[in-house]
Amino acid sequence: MRLEPESPFTPERHVRNLGIGILLVAMAAPRGGAAQQSSDSYEIAYAFEAKTPASHIGTVSLQASGPLADTVEIQMPAWYPGRYAIYHFAANVLDAQATCNGHPVPSPRIDQQTWLVRCPGRRRLGGSTLVMTWHEWWNDLSGSTSQIDSLHINLNPGTIFPYVVGHKADPVTVTYAGPAGWSVMNGAVFTAPAGTVRQSFQNYDVFIDTPTEISARFTLDTFSFERTQYRLLIHAEGDTGMGMRERLRQDLRKLVATDVALWGEQPMERYLFLAHYIPGNRGGGDGMEHLTSTQVITAGSLGDTANYLRRLESYGHEFFHSWNMKRLRARELGPWDYTRENYTTTLWVGEGWTNYYGARTVYRAGLWDRARYRARVAGNIAYLQQTPGRLVMSAEEASLSAWFMDRVPLRQQTDLSRSSIDYYTKGEALAWLLDLEVRARTSGAKTLDDVLRLLWQRCWKGANASYYLQGRGYTDADVLQALNDVSGTDFSDFFKRYVAGVEELPYGVTLSKVGLRLMEDGGGQGPNVLRIEADSTAPEPTRQLGAAWLEGR
Repeated sequence: MRLEPESPFTPERHVRNLGIGILLVAMAAPRGGAAQQSSDSYEIAYAFEAKTPASHIGTVSLQASGPLADTVEIQMPAWYPGRYAIYHFAANVLDAQATCNGHPVPSPRIDQQTWLVRCPGRRRLGGSTLVMTWHEWWNDLSGSTSQIDSLHINLNPGTIFPYVVGHKADPVTVTYAGPAGWSVMNGAVFTAPAGTVRQSFQNYDVFIDTPTEISARFTLDTFSFERTQYRLLIHAEGDTGMGMRERLRQDLRKLVATDVALWGEQPMERYLFLAHYIPGNRGGGDGMEHLTSTQVITAGSLGDTANYLRRLESYGHEFFHSWNMKRLRARELGPWDYTRENYTTTLWVGEGWTNYYGARTVYRAGLWDRARYRARVAGNIAYLQQTPGRLVMSAEEASLSAWFMDRVPLRQQTDLSRSSIDYYTKGEALAWLLDLEVRARTSGAKTLDDVLRLLWQRCWKGANASYYLQGRGYTDADVLQALNDVSGTDFSDFFKRYVAGVEELPYGVTLSKVGLRLMEDGGGQGPNVLRIEADSTAPEPTRQLGAAWLEGR
């Protein structure tokens, strides 16, 4: 996730005739997204249709078939993975109705996000079929919400489709249909034909991680890198900047090549960049990572080239998440409990390190020059050093506190502006120092790249821990162990003081080990500007370490 920046160095982020049927299965189970999965598997299918999107209303239905329990709980997520805020998506649901084996049955809402559907006949020969239908009103284009309007339909499925409690692990199908002549596109679509599209997913969690665009207004460009096909979908209003489309496609290919060189593999057969350029978008700019796609939203026109180079960092950040966060993930982040906050102390790695590599990838790809990259890294440090909360809140606590700060509307006044830090900013600073420390401790033989690759082997390539995806999630201890193993040294004291603790980061000490200096300008006139420069007085082997970092190696 990357929100539109507030400063150059902060992180960017009722009709009754329902018309279509859809399938979803259900079974009684303890309430809550963390309920144990049933040993019974059900045929689960969903459908979405919006023939008159100018109304902002879509028709949704689900069907569940199998040996259903007498009562089935259907639950809408309260939040969306990638943004750590409770949204209450069920507030957008209208007219929920249900049938069981073709007969209307009660489906009362029993809390803010849960419906209880009565479907008697568990021992019915061949099982039972439950169908639930409703409408949803949406008009918010962002990485965590959905929009249905006359220009397009953009769906984050977790805002649209509920799950059957106890059955998130079951395979699902989904059918999407828009107005006549509109095409459906997402990271799982092979092509983008006009008309209805039906898809299958291995479980609910993977399904809702596939944002979908339905429109007649987007363009689609394709490129391949090794075995993976990449598509660039652009939905642009205002100045559509036709000349910029090819430039963006070429630059994205360079970003892809750079990241693949670091990780050594592409874990997806297809990948989709969904790029929206909407001047005056109510939700501003945003970016959100997904398993086989990313959405980047710009509240400006494609033809406005003034911020093009800066915006490349959003693409770099979100695409890097394809490895770091979506697959190499924190233990607590997948599968999820959609009823409540899912706390982790590792967002300083998942988001902070990705912030570091988002900018570094753009530089390594040759899309930024050295001066711009050095200013970008120094600017992040300057911003952090102007944040009083850096001496109050640790990187781990900032990760836990995301649910207070990640686009969360707090009704009461707080002192968070002085008592908190951003895990993007602090995490990026830590990534930079750890990268330099690893270089210094190994005489340039290893970098933070090697730490990520080791975590990838141990976690993503490790034994499966759940139904969600292959591998297992990491903890802070796993990150520390990987650093220790790559460097052949002990980073425990570093973690104690600067990750779990709130001591000032050791810029001078660490940079001196690699022949670099962090210099301050400003003369007392407003916030000081920092710059990174080589230390000409350092020994030659030391200066070579810093030179390698400056060159992007």
